Amino acid sequence: MKRYIFIAAALASLVLSAPANACAPGATTTVDVKDGSIKLEAVICSLAGQSADLMKELRKELINEGVKSRDVKCTSVALGAKFTDVGKVRVPPFNCKIGGKFLMINADVLTYDARGRAGPRPKFAKFLVLANPKWSWR
Repeated sequence: MKRYIFIAAALASLVLSAPANACAPGATTTVDVKDGSIKLEAVICSLAGQSADLMKELRKELINEGVKSRDVKCTSVALGAKFTDVGKVRVPPFNCKIGGKFLMINADVLTYDARGRAGPRPKFAKFLVLANPKWSWR
């Protein structure tokens, strides 16, 4: 239980370093049922604190294009049915169209069980963390 609380506290510290309004309630689960897309603000929230350079580039591009992160949709894939509790969660790569450019974000997906142990078998994964983001613009 202590390990779970520690991981939750670490995740909270990552969320606190996200841009203002990036981690609105439900942002990390906002998936459009029709097309399976996820909002850019949810991607930002899931990567909060991981890369200041990514956030700086993203903020600059959003300002240049005059759009807000909540208005940008990204495509991605779900983990799948073998992940019982987190199977519908969207994971990298995220492909986002911002104005006339495309942003592709990839990251490592780390899974944890209910006790905070890393790398459980898929059916025991209770939550996940994205780490080591890499991105490119096209």
